[in-house]
Amino acid sequence: VDVLGGRDPREAMGMRSGLEQWMEDNFPVQSRKELGHACLGFAGVVLVMAMIPLPVIGCFMNRAGLMMANVLLVAGSLLVAGPRDVRRFLLAPKRRMGAFAMATGFVLICQRWVLLGFVVEFLGFLDVFGHFLDSSLGWAAPFMPRSLSGFISTVRGAISAWVTAFRRLLALFGLAQRAAAHVPASDMDLLS
Repeated sequence: VDVLGGRDPREAMGMRSGLEQWMEDNFPVQSRKELGHACLGFAGVVLVMAMIPLPVIGCFMNRAGLMMANVLLVAGSLLVAGPRDVRRFLLAPKRRMGAFAMATGFVLICQRWVLLGFVVEFLGFLDVFGHFLDSSLGWAAPFMPRSLSGFISTVRGAISAWVTAFRRLLALFGLAQRAAAHVPASDMDLLS
């Protein structure tokens, strides 16, 4: 018999983390979600503005804009879904490596490796949210004109291919890392 009704034991006992308790005490749910959606929308606008090539002012892949968009995206996600749900979603076994890649991309952007950081972060984004994009494009295809349906199927195939290639790359990196961890230091020069 499931006494908790499928809930988290900490939630059933009324135990919350400090951040969750602070958010509930200071922000009503409706205003928190409204503020979160505003943060997500503003993150999208800032991301687009950071990606537009503006040769007049010499601005493309603006580091500060990308960092601001990332911070707004994280803040908006936390406000809309809550810290516990965001943590559960990103640290699920299927999405863990994509979340790690997104965090690594953010760190690379902060370290002024903007192009490499953006590519790593984008591949992590596709790994985490690729199935949502694939599903939404599949759902929207019947409502699009026939001229766009071929384009949509091409984009869906490209997303699937990128996600598969990225997962294989991460698996190879993970296997190489695990193998190196089990090899004694004296044998490391044999592997190079």
